[in-house]
Amino acid sequence: MDDADCMSSLWREHSDDLNALIQAELNGDLSPESMRAYCRRARQDFLAGARFLFNIFDAAQSCSAGEIRIQALPSLGDWEAGFWLARRHRGRRRMHLLLNEVFETVFRLPDVRRMYWRCGPDDPASQTLASHCGFTRTQPGDLPLLPAAFDSFTDESLRQQPLFVYHRVRNPK
Repeated sequence: MDDADCMSSLWREHSDDLNALIQAELNGDLSPESMRAYCRRARQDFLAGARFLFNIFDAAQSCSAGEIRIQALPSLGDWEAGFWLARRHRGRRRMHLLLNEVFETVFRLPDVRRMYWRCGPDDPASQTLASHCGFTRTQPGDLPLLPAAFDSFTDESLRQQPLFVYHRVRNPK
């Protein structure tokens, strides 16, 4: 079983639980073939320095537990962080340690100065996690003009839903 098979199996099992970003990227196709295409695109983006994906592996259960995504926002010159964690792996209060390790690593790259994090207003766990990871809730006028759709997404019923936007800047050293 390769990474694509593993991801396909995990994501099909938790398809009701996937974040909107992953759903949109896969266009609802959670087959191993779609995963392989997703992995190829992710590899191309990685080689181009545009996106970094990290598989979260649960060694105790010998399975993939989710994904961390860091991707470029070329229109802003900044980056966006996001993650998805399978429901059965949530609530262990360790995710911030893993995310902070990834963020510190990514902030070592010379062109990464600011990262954004978006989550729904009905997702207090992600809001708390953003704060534990050093992100600050962005208020209108705090930062450079964000793209119009950055603080909302279109759900499966084609309704606009609001998102909270957080940001974190690289610590000057």
